[in-house]
Amino acid sequence: IGYGFALFFALGAVPAGKICAWRSRVEVASLSLLIWSVATAMQAAALNFWFLLACRLAVGASQAFAMPAAISLTADYFHDRQSLAVEILSIGLHLGSGCASFSILWAEVVGWRWSTFIAGLVGVLIAPVLYGTVREPARTEFSAPCDVAIVTDEVFEKSRVARMLIFAGSAKILAAYSLAAFMPIWYSRRGLEGYTNYTYACWNALVISSGGVLSALVGSALSYHWSKVDWRAPCWIGLIGAALAVPLLCVTLLTSHFWVSMMSFFFLIIVSEGWYGPALACVQASVRPSVRGQAVSMFMVVPTLVGNLGPALVGFLDPGDAGIGVHLMWVCITANVAAAAAFTWTACEITIDPVAAGFGSKREEES
Repeated sequence: IGYGFALFFALGAVPAGKICAWRSRVEVASLSLLIWSVATAMQAAALNFWFLLACRLAVGASQAFAMPAAISLTADYFHDRQSLAVEILSIGLHLGSGCASFSILWAEVVGWRWSTFIAGLVGVLIAPVLYGTVREPARTEFSAPCDVAIVTDEVFEKSRVARMLIFAGSAKILAAYSLAAFMPIWYSRRGLEGYTNYTYACWNALVISSGGVLSALVGSALSYHWSKVDWRAPCWIGLIGAALAVPLLCVTLLTSHFWVSMMSFFFLIIVSEGWYGPALACVQASVRPSVRGQAVSMFMVVPTLVGNLGPALVGFLDPGDAGIGVHLMWVCITANVAAAAAFTWTACEITIDPVAAGFGSKREEES
């Protein structure tokens, strides 16, 4: 089901870029929200695997239109501060992921069907609010229509920096998706000292929300100041985060105390997720302004598709007991090592040819 969602998310992103280039982005985002909310609510009526899969495919295909529309709107509303605006969007993702933990409590009180239906209903109510309150801005060069083939050539052929950052991002998201999918299962099976469903739901929501927000803020601020003296700063932030993630993963999954595990997981999120905003800014700098909006969409879509290989692999290897933690650990460690290598390689590419990466000329203008 997870990979089916990712597959349709990726397939939907192909026409999403074109539709957002020619149609009202506010309309696209509002309709996308409405469709995936209805599909989410319909999951409450699922009686078999295929109906549930169909609902998830509809959610994946419709959500593919949301972020391209949001990124395009952001580019036109805040064209002078795009990186900061996108960083704020990423904070919303962390807050949403954290609040999702409360679904455990909802499911215990009203059952999973009602909790799913309520979640979808909230989205249905928000969709007309979005449509009625957000105005369509005038298009700038950052959101001008551009053929997908041109964007693909720019990202995967002409820009080695963008290509390697997509590889690094794919590895980081693979680890993040694996943890998001199986950490709740591992905690419930492991039976750590101090664990209860209620305690886990509350603290996991706090850890992911606060850790994600702090990670985004620290990563953005660190990149802003560090980049003034070293334009490879986004790469070093990603490298340091991937390296520190390895020991923190081990502590999180090997300790026998729930509070130690959650505290380690909190620091893991802070150090490991700060790469996103700086890497996104680096991708934007490494391609022409006319394709930056579409390049950001590609930077999100490709890692999302690759990232779902992680949960698929862990799920395939799942022994059905707490031993799933072993597979979760080696998959996430391997992904972070691969990401560290990719960030290092990207830094080397920028060192060799900073102008081609979009940094040399900027530094000369600033000086």
